[in-house]
Amino acid sequence: MIVDKNYCMSHYLAFRFIENENINFYDGLKHENYKKDTNKKLIPCSSADDMDKVMRNKVKEFTVPGKTAIFLSGGMDSANVASYLPKGTKAYTFKCMAENAIDETKQAKKYCDTYGLEQEIIEMNWSDFEELTPELLQNDGVPFHSIEVQLLKACKVAKNAGYEYILTGGGT
Repeated sequence: MIVDKNYCMSHYLAFRFIENENINFYDGLKHENYKKDTNKKLIPCSSADDMDKVMRNKVKEFTVPGKTAIFLSGGMDSANVASYLPKGTKAYTFKCMAENAIDETKQAKKYCDTYGLEQEIIEMNWSDFEELTPELLQNDGVPFHSIEVQLLKACKVAKNAGYEYILTGGGT
């Protein structure tokens, strides 16, 4: 194994991955690059009705009553997923508690009211980043996006509340 922080940093900043898996940030770290699942089958859709059927079926497939929640932002991706959830589903929304932070809780509340979801706000403080960053680095070993700290905290909150499955709008 070769340690070359400059190589790793420049690759990670440019590509969000490190091309050579034998070069690492520090001694003892062995990262693996994401490999696309080539066996994954795409579902063709040729109309809005097709998309609606696929979304309805997929959300139903991945929803276990009382065990599934959603991470709901103020954006459209998670709102689209939320529109297919059963009434009463828990919807976690992150609120960054910092000066001039964007507050998505109000828009997410509108989605909750429209779809009959139960909103719970998870406040994110700088102390969360200080506390959870070492855990992320220990398990990931490469730079990460700030949303990862928020997702980790929210997953812990949801797990402590008894939720086993989380839906997001990422990738929709």
